[in-house]
Amino acid sequence: MGNKFQIERVLKEYDLGRIESINDQSHGYANRNFGVKCTCGEIFIRFCDQQSVENIEQEMLLMSVLKENNFKTAYPIARTDGGFLSFLNEVPVVVYEFLEGELPELNKGVVSQIAGAVGILSSIRPPKEIIKKNAISVGDSRELIKSEAFLKSSYPDVTKNFIKQFTNLEEKLLLDLPAGIVHGDVFPDNTLFYNEKLIGLVDFEEFAIDKLLFDVGMTINGFCYDGLEMNMKLFSTFIEQYSLVRKLSSEEVKYLVDYICWGAVGMTSWHLHQLLYRKNREQLKRVRILLERARLTDINRRVIEEQVYSLY
Repeated sequence: MGNKFQIERVLKEYDLGRIESINDQSHGYANRNFGVKCTCGEIFIRFCDQQSVENIEQEMLLMSVLKENNFKTAYPIARTDGGFLSFLNEVPVVVYEFLEGELPELNKGVVSQIAGAVGILSSIRPPKEIIKKNAISVGDSRELIKSEAFLKSSYPDVTKNFIKQFTNLEEKLLLDLPAGIVHGDVFPDNTLFYNEKLIGLVDFEEFAIDKLLFDVGMTINGFCYDGLEMNMKLFSTFIEQYSLVRKLSSEEVKYLVDYICWGAVGMTSWHLHQLLYRKNREQLKRVRILLERARLTDINRRVIEEQVYSLY
């Protein structure tokens, strides 16, 4: 009842009719998300509990750029006054289009379409007004390691492993590589498919202007692994299809494996910001899997590199 009351208050600012049903879709570690069926159609509403107003405004600007480029995603819906950002008890709220679809199974067809979508995103030139920095960064990891919560962590195996892997990557992450728009979280639960066709890449709250190789490495983590081990067939499909849209530079090819590792280690840093202050068994399990995945990827570096060079 509480959720319905809050959603009703927000939707008074929109011309969407009466609420017929609400479906809680808060499956992640941040924000509260709901699918809402109204008399005027279905929508998706996001209560941005952990995002700043500045970052949401940057996201709304990005949405306008993506719309100009006909990118497949769910776009925000304007209030009756034309604005996109609402507030409920000082919590920012955004209402989006509802896309009908389902989470994909990992196969070559799915990976091919995802690679193409990320390639298109990498090719869109951002306007100078978009300046949002990546929350997953070298500077952020440095600060994390120095924090009291990290130093006094209840998970010394995790923190020791994180320091080792981050240190091995640190210098390579500071190299000058092509930059642009990155989604930052291209995983299956942020994509929607219908009849095996990609309907949209959604949830751009973690987007940033960063090295494009960051999105490549992160997406490979999302779509080219069977648990801890890389699926080389899916990996090859991703590289082939991404390259048809945007060819990696020679320097990007050289450091691709490092950015695949950084995808896992960087995600670990994101999870640790929460896990160090609030115990969560599932999140702890996720962190250990990510760090082990990065370690195994580094061990198998030569095999992965040979596969990439054979495609280039």
